[in-house]
Amino acid sequence: MCATLRRNGQGTRSDQAGAAGLSRVDGLGILPSGVALARKFEQKASGGAYPLDQALADHITVVEQMQSVFEKIAASFDATEQSNTQAITAVAPGR
Repeated sequence: MCATLRRNGQGTRSDQAGAAGLSRVDGLGILPSGVALARKFEQKASGGAYPLDQALADHITVVEQMQSVFEKIAASFDATEQSNTQAITAVAPGR
């Protein structure tokens, strides 16, 4: 699944770069409350305590690590299956 998402261009670091485009919020008016709310949303997107661009980077890193673990699990499973098949065949040939 990870490889499929990567081939389709989803779940990549380009998503992280796209978050930078959210750092400018318009449309909340010129009242002080609207300006303050826009500033809060801008900081959540980029530049705040734990902005969206950093959260995306962290999540992407974790997913890449998970992909590596799952690939190692699959390789280990295949090797174990092959080894067990050979062991069983050696004990009971022709079955």
